[in-house]
Amino acid sequence: MVSNRRQNERKAKEFDIELMVGDSTIQTRTNNISKGGLCIWLDSELDNHCHVEVRLQIPGVGVFQSQAEVVWCTKVSHQFQVGISFHPLRQEQLDVISQAVGA
Repeated sequence: MVSNRRQNERKAKEFDIELMVGDSTIQTRTNNISKGGLCIWLDSELDNHCHVEVRLQIPGVGVFQSQAEVVWCTKVSHQFQVGISFHPLRQEQLDVISQAVGA
């Protein structure tokens, strides 16, 4: 029997995102999102276990900001699909992200 690794259901939602990686800021959009993390497309590769800061602008809700970690990065054609897991969230962060995913 195969176990599902995801603890939170992902929703296909697009939000503007800023990803801070070291001294660099990358702007893109989410592909999907959950209470535990998100998926984005990038033009360049990020290392697994790379620590990042995520800042999402969620229309009608506000800004969500969290420390996070790259858990996978897969090359697809000429881009990279990147899975990012949020570090444990405080209640106020969880409230914002819950509104974003409609939970």
